[in-house]
Amino acid sequence: MKAQQLKNSILQLAVQGKLVPQDPNDEPASVLLKKIRAEKEQLIKAGKIKKEKPLPPIAEDEIPFDVPESWEWVRLGNIGSFVRGSGIKRSEIRTSGVQCIRYGEIYTTYNFSTTIAVSFVEEALADKSKPVNYCDLLFTLTGENKEEIGKTVAFLGYERTVIGGDLATFTGHRQNPMYLSYLMNSPYAIQQKAMLGTGNIIVHISCDKLSLILIPIPPLDEQHRIVARIEELLPYIDAYDTAEQKLTALNAAFPDQLKKSILQAAVQGKLVEQDPNDEPALLLLEQIRTEKEQLIKAGKIKKEKPLPPVTEDEIPFDVPESWEWVRLGEFCSVARGGSPRPIQEFLTTETNGINWIKIGDTDIGVKYIYGTKEKIKPSGVAKSRMVHSGDFLLTNSMSFGRPYILKVDGCIHDGWLVLSGYEQVLNVDYFYFLLSSRFAYYQFCGKVSGAVVKNLNSDKVAASCFPIPPLAEQRRIVARCEELMAMVERGI
Repeated sequence: MKAQQLKNSILQLAVQGKLVPQDPNDEPASVLLKKIRAEKEQLIKAGKIKKEKPLPPIAEDEIPFDVPESWEWVRLGNIGSFVRGSGIKRSEIRTSGVQCIRYGEIYTTYNFSTTIAVSFVEEALADKSKPVNYCDLLFTLTGENKEEIGKTVAFLGYERTVIGGDLATFTGHRQNPMYLSYLMNSPYAIQQKAMLGTGNIIVHISCDKLSLILIPIPPLDEQHRIVARIEELLPYIDAYDTAEQKLTALNAAFPDQLKKSILQAAVQGKLVEQDPNDEPALLLLEQIRTEKEQLIKAGKIKKEKPLPPVTEDEIPFDVPESWEWVRLGEFCSVARGGSPRPIQEFLTTETNGINWIKIGDTDIGVKYIYGTKEKIKPSGVAKSRMVHSGDFLLTNSMSFGRPYILKVDGCIHDGWLVLSGYEQVLNVDYFYFLLSSRFAYYQFCGKVSGAVVKNLNSDKVAASCFPIPPLAEQRRIVARCEELMAMVERGI
């Protein structure tokens, strides 16, 4: 059971007379109601309140549930009177002055009761506005749905306070205001108010309709006991609510955290067993270095500035003996995209247009980029960077370090880095898991620059250190990762 459901259950038990025991020594509610009627008649004779139109009698089939013998069913208007507030504009709210309660704040700021207000108006405006007095109830008269219409708050403050429009005050006679507040926020009363509300987009309820609501009234002493019991239980419900929210957040985060833990185990060589028959990564890397040297000598590729060797203090964790720590740029080309400007002059809908790959073409957590929403003219290619299916794209600003595998050819702007030429060393799916790991993200975090907008520099990314397993083990890691990820998705 959720905290709100538990709170609703307690309020419902309270209004049905099931929360506290009855005391035969209590003065019955019928006597209390007679005193209220006599008091109202005296106030009418004294001209302090207006005589109201009589409310319809209560029919037997209107009574929704049984209550204790000492209780009475009565219409809300029989035990008090409503006064509607007057409009106060948002522009008229001040940071000091006379306290003012506005209807929207009933939903966002106050709970069952309040002793203070959070808004203020000038004295002159307060003199024209409707006051709320100690022990009055505040009712909202408009809302966004029928379930919240007529939300009720007891005002227990002594400082002068006025109310804005779409609010009404209810002054009850000889009632515990907190009992009435709990009652009017109970599931029973919410249902009654919902049935009386009108409108679809904005729901309205009038003071006259609120007056018609049938409510159960206990003896006054029992009202006090009910309030005391509810207020004893509410802190436990609030604590339960806090714990429930934390648990919900943990449950929501757990699959993502578990996936990250799986990837971290994968890049540390702890997800699958090593096979002594695998060709060590060092042999593969040496072979690639030899091939590159031959191509440089043959003039087929240019000699690049050598990257420094990986030092001992750069290695964050141990990996199996068959693995090798290596800088990304040793086996992979890293380059930044480019944007033809002004881009609007290069966008096209012609059939010869080149795919213009933007971060908006992606979704977080999606592995591939299959298509683009826009294309650029062929003349824009020289001012951008052409990329190909199978290349990796890495976001290099804002939410930097998110990897995607291309399934289309196209051009990229300068919000992307492209990683290509990795195929001899890395299995494409293992490379995706590697770049998606917390290890890769934290490493990139240490390399971003920029005070406001963080950017990944292509040279710094190329200099990043990554653990490389044998190719055969990479394939085993991929298979195990995919198996475990599928289990996490299914909630196994």
